[in-house]
Amino acid sequence: MSFQDLVPPKPSTSSSSGDSSLSIQIFKINANVQGIRSLSEQVGTPRDSSTLRTRLRDLTEATRALVHRASEEMRALAAQAPHTPVVKKLVSDLDASVRNFQAAQKFSVGRQRANVVPARPSDHHQTASEPLVDVSEMQSQSQMQAQVVYATEDAFREAEIRERQTAILELETGMADVAQIIRNLADIVERQGEEI
Repeated sequence: MSFQDLVPPKPSTSSSSGDSSLSIQIFKINANVQGIRSLSEQVGTPRDSSTLRTRLRDLTEATRALVHRASEEMRALAAQAPHTPVVKKLVSDLDASVRNFQAAQKFSVGRQRANVVPARPSDHHQTASEPLVDVSEMQSQSQMQAQVVYATEDAFREAEIRERQTAILELETGMADVAQIIRNLADIVERQGEEI
């Protein structure tokens, strides 16, 4: 008798590899959701930056791709063995993960919307209460330089606002995709209940 005889045989079915693949994807989705929440909480704080928002957008897109892949694998697995306890558990876990992802997306969109900095009004729109400036050579040069700086800052802020609004729209589109996946998972769960 050898050691190999004592080791239990490994399952050779493709569904067990699908089970582990789905389990890993669900774990990754849950980890990414925590990352999305963590990054979203930093939006609007002194740690907020374009790099942070880019990381948030990339993590959200990667998670959305994971959700799509896991949903497709779940459909295939549910079609192969709809009544097994493992499949039921995976469906339940994936459903919970997708709902958490949807909640994290809503939280992220809310934080980003609340922290979009409006463009500062430029100096071109002076109010009547501001005093007139004497026109001298030095003052006009410094004023022109300030106007160029303000115009550049305004253009940067406007570009940043447009970028953030585009990111928010992308998140909303992704949220609609996730909502569709949740409906698909609910259909799978309902079919499992009918078959029982």
